[in-house]
Amino acid sequence: MQSNPQHAFIPESEPACPFLSEVADIRRRARQHIQDDAVSPSFGADRETVLRLLNEALATELVCVLRYKRYCLMAGGEQATIDHWRPIFTTLAPPDGFLHVGPPGSGHFVKMVHNGIEYGMLQAYAEGFAILQAKQDFGELDLHAIAHLWNQGSVVRSWLLELAERAFERDPQLDQLRGWVDDSGEGRWTLEEAMQLSVPAPVLALSLIMRYQSRLPDGFGNKVIAALRNEFGGHPVKAETAAGAAASH
Repeated sequence: MQSNPQHAFIPESEPACPFLSEVADIRRRARQHIQDDAVSPSFGADRETVLRLLNEALATELVCVLRYKRYCLMAGGEQATIDHWRPIFTTLAPPDGFLHVGPPGSGHFVKMVHNGIEYGMLQAYAEGFAILQAKQDFGELDLHAIAHLWNQGSVVRSWLLELAERAFERDPQLDQLRGWVDDSGEGRWTLEEAMQLSVPAPVLALSLIMRYQSRLPDGFGNKVIAALRNEFGGHPVKAETAAGAAASH
C-alpha cells in the first residue's frame, strides 16, 4: 500500500512496540468481520479495497489521537457490531464524544455533513480575516491579537479560530503560504446530497467553488468577464506583459 503523505504509515509487518502490537490486533480483529464478497453493495467494494481503506482510516485515527488526544466519533452499524467496538470508540473519544448515530452508513453520512459545515466555517473566517488584512486606514491590524481576542468569550470563538490564532502567531501575514486550497471530497459529496435532497446549501456551494478558484492563478473565466466588461462599457482591463505580469490599460 502506498502511504498518503498526510497519513501516518502503520506497517503490516511485525510491530516493534506494544502500541503497534495493539494496532496490529485491531487490524486482525477487523479483518474477521469483513466478508469475502462485496461489503458495500452501493460501491461494490471488494475485500482488498476495504482492507486498504481500513489501513488508511486507522492511520488517520492514530494521527488524530497523537495530535489532538481526544476527538468526537460518530459511528453507524448494527448494534452488536457497535457494542463489540465500543471500548475502542469510548477510549478515543472525550466524554460524551461518541454516538451510535444509526444503521450502517449513517456514521459516514453524518461525518460527511460535519465536514461540509467545516467548509462554510473556514470560508467565513477566511473572508473576515481577508477584510481585516485589506483595511489600511488603521495601519496593519494585528490578526494574531484579534484572533486571540475573539477566542475569549466571543460568539465566533472555536477550535478553528484557535488554530488561526496559532497560524498568525507563526506568520502574521501568512507570507509563507500560497492561497492554494485543496479539497478532499467531503464538501463535494455533501453538496451532491443536498442537490439530491433538494436542500438549499448556498454557503457550502460557494465555499467549495472558492476552493476551485484558489487553484487558478489567472482563471480563464475571469478573463472572459474582463473582456466583456471592456467591450460593452469600456471598463478598464489589465493586459498581460511579455513577462507575464499585468499592466493596466
